Amino acid sequence: NELDVSDKSTIVDLRAHNPENLAHAITNHLPIALASKVFLNEINERKPLLIFPSKLPKYIKQLFVSTGFELLLTDVAVRGRTCEFNVDPWIAIRGIRHTLIKDGLSNSEFARVVLNKGHSLPKKIFIARRGTRCLSNENEVEKFLSAKGYKKVYLEDYDILEQIAMVSLADSIVSIHGAALGPLLLRVLFDLQPIKIVELFSPGHMTNVFRMVCQQTGGKWAGVRGKLWPDIINQAYFCLPKNIRKYSLVEFSVCLLSLDKAMASIKS
Repeated sequence: NELDVSDKSTIVDLRAHNPENLAHAITNHLPIALASKVFLNEINERKPLLIFPSKLPKYIKQLFVSTGFELLLTDVAVRGRTCEFNVDPWIAIRGIRHTLIKDGLSNSEFARVVLNKGHSLPKKIFIARRGTRCLSNENEVEKFLSAKGYKKVYLEDYDILEQIAMVSLADSIVSIHGAALGPLLLRVLFDLQPIKIVELFSPGHMTNVFRMVCQQTGGKWAGVRGKLWPDIINQAYFCLPKNIRKYSLVEFSVCLLSLDKAMASIKS
């Protein structure tokens, strides 16, 4: 089977690295889509038609529609005029993504909608998780943070634009590492004071992706690694490469003293 869109827009096929979550969509796919849009406009070509898999999550579809793109969701071959791009390795886009976002979406209708959404949302938030990579001492952490003025939220309880507004417009965030922090990159669209981020890591999953985003958006960042346990210590010495993330999604706990010190380190 094959779809022919030759008489329509210029194809930008983003299926090779299908966005698995909101963070991937915002930090990888959206910058490429915006760069393609600028390039096609400069050479007087037709606007981009973004190709995604048929099972693209609804909230990711809403993200791209809200930022002004047309989408075609399909798993079959597509024929038409194509805008080719080369990003190798895939994460090479990270160095300029904040610039592409700012240039492509500043003063847009999308930015205005997000800003309006943020008026009624909390500015100090504790982003918790359900199911995977959650805190076994979440109640203890919530009580500690609540005393400091933070509101606990599960972002999946909000629609996608509210999620984007809550994260990108916050003053201070304590969050378990995860896709919920993806909208931080959109902070470049607004004139805001530097955000303060404390990121809580399972000792089974470490990455610097949002530390980099925080630097790109002018914020202050500190990380807190969760408490170790015997099995994960054994894995550190004897695991095979394919099992490196064996404990990435299991629940973990954090030390409140470590959390307090991390928050103090970015206070000023």
